Amino acid sequence: MENGNGVVVMANTDDGSLLREIANSLASVYNWKDFYTPKIKEVVTVTSMIMGIKCKP
Repeated sequence: MENGNGVVVMANTDDGSLLREIANSLASVYNWKDFYTPKIKEVVTVTSMIMGIKCKP
């Protein structure tokens, strides 16, 4: 890598998503430029009234 940032992750798994998640977490914590750009999602509160669920008073 050009700026000296890197990581080696070893895990006993065939699931590559775990390895990517670990590398992305490290990139986020250590502010590695252009390595990981998370998708920002809006949090929406859904009330029981919207869901049509009757709650006990």
